[in-house]
Amino acid sequence: MTRDDLFNTNATIVADLVSACAKNCPRAVIAIIANPVNSTVVIASEILKAHNVYDEKKVVGVTTLDVVRAATFVAEAKVCLFFIFPINIFFSFF
Repeated sequence: MTRDDLFNTNATIVADLVSACAKNCPRAVIAIIANPVNSTVVIASEILKAHNVYDEKKVVGVTTLDVVRAATFVAEAKVCLFFIFPINIFFSFF
């Protein structure tokens, strides 16, 4: 799957979900975690504007997922070192 394919798939999913939220729960806080976050948040905002329910304080992009994935990847790669030199791997990244 290319990045373009990922974008098209996630953009469609976000658009469908945000449209449903605009119709059924227009005052909800919406946290977008679908990559690319910087693009999917804009899609969500434009859909909410089209439904006249947009509130800039209620649409947020969540970028923590990539940080957690990276921390997990490094922790798994260092697992043998963890047993030799016990450290708190999770908090060493923050």
